[in-house]
Amino acid sequence: MGLCDPLGMGFPRFGVAAVLITGFFLALVAQQNGRQPGVESHYHYRLGGEIASGVLAPSPGDHLPLGALGTEHPVDHHWGFHVLIAPFTVLGSLLNDDAWAMSAATGFFATASVLSLYALIRASGGVLAGALCLLPLAFGTILWRLLQLRGGGLMAVGLLLWTFLAFKKERPIAAGATAALLMWAYHGAFLLIPLSCAALATLWILGAHRAPRIPWPIIQACGASWLG
Repeated sequence: MGLCDPLGMGFPRFGVAAVLITGFFLALVAQQNGRQPGVESHYHYRLGGEIASGVLAPSPGDHLPLGALGTEHPVDHHWGFHVLIAPFTVLGSLLNDDAWAMSAATGFFATASVLSLYALIRASGGVLAGALCLLPLAFGTILWRLLQLRGGGLMAVGLLLWTFLAFKKERPIAAGATAALLMWAYHGAFLLIPLSCAALATLWILGAHRAPRIPWPIIQACGASWLG
């Protein structure tokens, strides 16, 4: 799988798949009659808009629908995700249509989640990548969350990528860098701590008694990720 064809499907097929999947998500969003599937979509879009306007450290408390409680959230725990949304807010301003820009952003990130999962399954040697990357869409809760302008879909794939780098490829630097980027992008990356601890414990219990139960590169990868 080369750099010129990261998904291993050829650019024509990749283009068709991207268009079809994006069209699927946009068709579902369009059924909301101009409304976004969730209030959090507006929150993330507004934070992205602040970054696009030059406010590189926006205050979430100014936009959270919590009244006085909003002032208790001065730190943007989804900063990296809001950076990715920022170009769509610029597009919304240029077109004077924020609703359309939010829908476009939703379709982009949802499609990116699906195609990233496909690429990761292929890279890890899995079979039926096409079917497996679409399987989560069969569950209403997951599909509904993907239709909202939230970073959970990409974060889930990011955690899988981290697992791939730390435990299959055993690349400490890449795993640590991925963990750091995930934490900058979306606070849900803290889940890699209990996940890595559980994985290490499983390797220790099931590992061969005559050999090191946990390969040193994996320990290094987890340590680098905790620091990240």
